[in-house]
Amino acid sequence: MRRVRSPIRIGLPVVAIVSVATVTFITPATGAGHPARGGISHIAISDEEPAFNGATFGPVGAYELLNGTAYGSIDPEAAANAGLAYLENAARDGQGLVEYSMDFAMLRPADPSKGNGKIFYDVINRGSPTSLSNLDQGSLTDPGNGFLMRQGYEIVWSGWQPDADPNTSAYQAHFPIATRPNGRPIVKPVLDTLIPDTPESGAGNTQTVNGDILTADLTYPPVSMNGAEDHVSVTVRENYDDAPVSLSPSAVTFLPGNRIQLDMSQATSMGFDSGALYDVTYDGKNPWVGGVGFASVRDLVSYLRGVPLGAVSSGAGARPSGAIGWGVSQDGRFLKDFIWQGFNADLSGRPVFDGVIGLVSGAKKTDHNLPPDRYPFSQTSRWVRQHEDHDYPGSAFPFTYQTLHDPVTGQTDGILRRCTAAGTCPKVFQIDSDFETWNGHMSLVVTDTTGHALKPPADAPAGSFISADRDDGVALPSNVRIFQISGQAHGPGNGTAAPLSTCSAMSDPVDGKPVFRALVVDMDQWVTSGVQPPASEYPNLDAGTLQTLGRAAASWPTIPGLPFNSRIFVNRVGDYTVQPPRYGAAYPIYVPTTDGYGNPQGGVITPDLATPLGTYMGRNFRKPGHAENELCAGNGGFIPFAVTAAQKQAGDSRPAVDQLYPRGASQFQRQRLDAVDKLIARRLVLPSERQSYTDEVAFPRP
Repeated sequence: MRRVRSPIRIGLPVVAIVSVATVTFITPATGAGHPARGGISHIAISDEEPAFNGATFGPVGAYELLNGTAYGSIDPEAAANAGLAYLENAARDGQGLVEYSMDFAMLRPADPSKGNGKIFYDVINRGSPTSLSNLDQGSLTDPGNGFLMRQGYEIVWSGWQPDADPNTSAYQAHFPIATRPNGRPIVKPVLDTLIPDTPESGAGNTQTVNGDILTADLTYPPVSMNGAEDHVSVTVRENYDDAPVSLSPSAVTFLPGNRIQLDMSQATSMGFDSGALYDVTYDGKNPWVGGVGFASVRDLVSYLRGVPLGAVSSGAGARPSGAIGWGVSQDGRFLKDFIWQGFNADLSGRPVFDGVIGLVSGAKKTDHNLPPDRYPFSQTSRWVRQHEDHDYPGSAFPFTYQTLHDPVTGQTDGILRRCTAAGTCPKVFQIDSDFETWNGHMSLVVTDTTGHALKPPADAPAGSFISADRDDGVALPSNVRIFQISGQAHGPGNGTAAPLSTCSAMSDPVDGKPVFRALVVDMDQWVTSGVQPPASEYPNLDAGTLQTLGRAAASWPTIPGLPFNSRIFVNRVGDYTVQPPRYGAAYPIYVPTTDGYGNPQGGVITPDLATPLGTYMGRNFRKPGHAENELCAGNGGFIPFAVTAAQKQAGDSRPAVDQLYPRGASQFQRQRLDAVDKLIARRLVLPSERQSYTDEVAFPRP
């Protein structure tokens, strides 16, 4: 094992590897190829060791893991950085640049000549990786199925989120804090929403409830510790659409360490339960120049594309031939925002990512770099849903990739507008789940803002999922494919349902991970060889697989104890210059049609839905005592069929398992295998996973 610690920075004028005693670091190229100042200056590697105890991955062989720190700077005068919020309020060094650093890691082939020559950049989710769990079903200590390593990628991570909890985050971003010109703090109203049974997404589960006392982290420090100038107000409501009830400001105590203590006794005496929403508004200070996160990813990937593969160890090898970005949930929204805000062009105007795979973003982006006059202090960890974190930005126009005119706001925009003008657009896969139907306005990705369908591009492949329902419909760009894993929760299941603590239905077992892996291979072939990927598969108006909420209610099956629940995250134009925000007009939202079992149609139908054992939903509902019947956090739900006809509850319109599969387990497994074969034929599942995906779910016994 080799370890390198206590890095020292030494600048070099050319791409080089320098070792001084126990120091290894890299310095990028400069000169005509980098006309703008700034970017990554060097990466200091503090730790280098064999990965996975020396395990090998077919022809690629062994991997090694590097950890360190990347150092960069930003030129506030450069046009590429013009959109970074608060950049003008950041301290500058002697050269007029804004400095930052971030934790860095790379998992790469020990012999770079055996890899595939491409970077796989995994956008960190609140300080933690997501690719290894979703694709390899492993971690940095457990290779799982070894999928990404067998592909031969250089897998890269870096901290980008300054408000990630340092107690729970593996990768931190060290970005400047914005101040006024005289050094005084910037002060703005801050809204913190607290729910006793659901810690805020970025709190690292450090929220605690002891009787009526809730203690939690704050994103920003208050102006003072419990002084009158904090301008504290507190309200509570049981359900999101209820009118807020004001509580005494004395219920709030600010604690050292950027924490808050909330006395809920007044609210509980009025009957509010553990799912109630407490909105605390106070004067906060010290916003980060958070948009540096976008610039840091841009500059790091651009830097690595100019460094020979394996350079830290040997200095030999060709430079990477391409880069693919991967992001899930917060990170999928980050990548969409990254493209929309123009960061897929590096400081020399070259593309950063050749391909981007963004999962479960729906029609949302982030609040990571909103102008201060639109949203003063971003809270990037917030995850906006129907009940939780509803009053935070991230759901604003534009919603889709085409450039559209929005008559609601009067704006004309699209996710690809800037990169199209610059010639730097990547190839894009957007992969959603059924959860995004109800909590992420997913239909706005495939309709315009008046509720009309979008028509296909002229070069759309046969079977493309969108066609026009009017002559002036706008085309889905040919470099974009959109998929929805029908019936899946926000995160993929594993074929097994289990009870949930705050939700009424069991967890959703639908597993889209085999589809994710196939689409990674499809993206690689698309960016490497120009092989056209599978056609998009998403619920749409033309195929009749999107419908209004009213029609969804009318077609819902009869399920004892589960009437149709119409709760959905209604997307309204928001004014976030005030806290709490004000809302205006709403956008039309559709939901997928369902079959006779209540299972959604129109997207990628996995074997779970092709051979159902119950009703699979990308939503779940809160139990009594937890804001009953509100949508339940990020969970999906599963309502199993009775195993036998004799066990069916009276009034259940769905069949029992023995009625649906009268020939038993053999029929069930044969139908699952047929469903998997259909996905393989469309290149949505790898042939190597044919049997394992088929066998993932056991046939139930009486």
